[in-house]
Amino acid sequence: ETLDLTDSEVWLSSTFSVTLVLTLRFTLLPLAESTGPKFIMCAVLIISAIPTALTGIVNNIEGLIIIRMFIGIAGVNFSACQFWIGKMFVKEISGVANGLAGGFGNAAGGFIQILIGAVLFPLFRDHVYANFENDDAAEKAWRTVACFLRS
Repeated sequence: ETLDLTDSEVWLSSTFSVTLVLTLRFTLLPLAESTGPKFIMCAVLIISAIPTALTGIVNNIEGLIIIRMFIGIAGVNFSACQFWIGKMFVKEISGVANGLAGGFGNAAGGFIQILIGAVLFPLFRDHVYANFENDDAAEKAWRTVACFLRS
């Protein structure tokens, strides 16, 4: 809302993000065979960490596309993690190990979404930025929470 984007611009940012993620999965994950998944995961986290932490400073469509692409890059780690777990465990239990790792990862992501939306955003909006007008308080609150808690 605060960026005044059309639905097609939001869709465009999603398209760029998904396209980059698919491309990286097809190019980086085969490298995990030769370099190992730890190297891939480390490189992906280093490349995506700082731009993802800067989510709160986005103010136009170009910035949204770039941030969404870097957030998508971080998602490549899920596939690298699944590959790594498959290598760590014997084939009889690697499916269970992959399921547990993926499930706990998704559960942690869901918990963080609840924490941000139900606890931290209202806390910042109602207490930290209480002296601002209601719209300004909400704007500053989501940007602050996005900057400090996504990284």
